[in-house]
Amino acid sequence: MQVSVVIPTYNRSNTLTRAINSVLKQTYPVKEIIIVDDNSSDNTSEVIETFKDPRIRYLVNKENQGGAFSRNRGIVASEGDVIAFQDSDDEWVKEKLELQMPFIDKGTADVVCSSYNQIIQKKSNKIPQFDVKEDEDFYTKLLWGNFIGTPTIVAKKNVLISEMFDESLPRFQDWELMIRISHKYKIAFINSPLVDAYLQNNSLTRNDLNGIKALEIIMLKQNQFFIENNELKSHYYRMMALLSFDSKKNQKKYFSQAYMLNNKNLKLTIDFLLSQFNLFRLIEIIHKYKRR
Repeated sequence: MQVSVVIPTYNRSNTLTRAINSVLKQTYPVKEIIIVDDNSSDNTSEVIETFKDPRIRYLVNKENQGGAFSRNRGIVASEGDVIAFQDSDDEWVKEKLELQMPFIDKGTADVVCSSYNQIIQKKSNKIPQFDVKEDEDFYTKLLWGNFIGTPTIVAKKNVLISEMFDESLPRFQDWELMIRISHKYKIAFINSPLVDAYLQNNSLTRNDLNGIKALEIIMLKQNQFFIENNELKSHYYRMMALLSFDSKKNQKKYFSQAYMLNNKNLKLTIDFLLSQFNLFRLIEIIHKYKRR
């Protein structure tokens, strides 16, 4: 099968060369590299012009549309049977596609993902910090939280054409996409980190208010599942409350929703009572302690 690589970029001229080179150096052949420039104001175009490889295709959005729009544009424009995603500030290990493609070539998976190294100010952490089992229920596990990064995803084109990234989400587009995909398709996971993902200071990943909005949209889209599973529903309302740094009023709202809509177990009752006295920092400390 032929692989198309989609790289959305926006004002990342300082890291784009590293990202492209890591794709060009793959030990598995790449049909094309589609770079979708989200109307950058830096010298992105000049950086791309330094590459003379005919496989590189350069598309420019007429206005800034966001990462989800750019990835979707790359999906539609691609000519390969399989699509892999790279981010313009990340780096693949050279064997990444060689290790992932056999799952798709042999028909054992529709989508293949892997662990990755998240690098923040030269400190590296493996994500996820647990090993994913072969027979994992990806749908249920992903509803607990995201552990799949976009640059690790390799998928059949027909899967992505069917699903696409949700452009209404200000964050967590990769997570929400994989929740939908995991409910319909076969996923394989490689526990070795195949990507070095560098978190930039101005990354959307660090914007908590965008995270709140995105979580609310995801909760609504997966509403039926949360109605059927009280534990996961209460977990996510707590998660939204802990992320609601914009106001204590919103934090109380989320905790109240969790308490009213779920079984009144001791753990949830304690969270609810602490929230009514604005003791959100104490709630966060308790949950961090329980996860150790």
